[in-house]
Amino acid sequence: IHNMSALAEAVRQVPAVPNVVLCTDDIEATDIVRIGHLDNVVRAGIAAGIDPALAIRFATLHGAQRLRQPELGAVAAGRRADLLLLDDLTRVHVQTVLVNGRIVARDGRLTAPIDEPAGGYTAGNTVRLPQLTASDFTLRAPQHTGDVTVHAVDCSDDVMFTRLTTRTLPVR
Repeated sequence: IHNMSALAEAVRQVPAVPNVVLCTDDIEATDIVRIGHLDNVVRAGIAAGIDPALAIRFATLHGAQRLRQPELGAVAAGRRADLLLLDDLTRVHVQTVLVNGRIVARDGRLTAPIDEPAGGYTAGNTVRLPQLTASDFTLRAPQHTGDVTVHAVDCSDDVMFTRLTTRTLPVR
């Protein structure tokens, strides 16, 4: 969880933050079992000083809006009844899980079978690439000597978000 304290400070300084989303895409399955998933991110936000109701909103409603999933993210008519019932807002401890309005887990235990995904979804062998070699990753410069400016993605440890930047590199 990168720079959560910086995000918390930014949230404190801005009165309305409709575009903040708490999410994760870089966690191992064993870590999910050990520390949780989005619930852990929400806990980290709360620990950094984000109001619990806002942190939960950032992980639910804002995420659904960003992903253009209008049936998700809030409790309202016409939306799916996928809910987590918490017994403590600051610890984000899930007591009961409802999917489509049906209780599927309680007190950390599955209480209903998990349905097969609709549509026969299979994830295996979906990306097919030819055999790659090191030369496939060689960048060709528009010149044979000197320096060239290239686009790069800045993803250093001290920044919260990646950002597009440029770098000047020697042509070799």
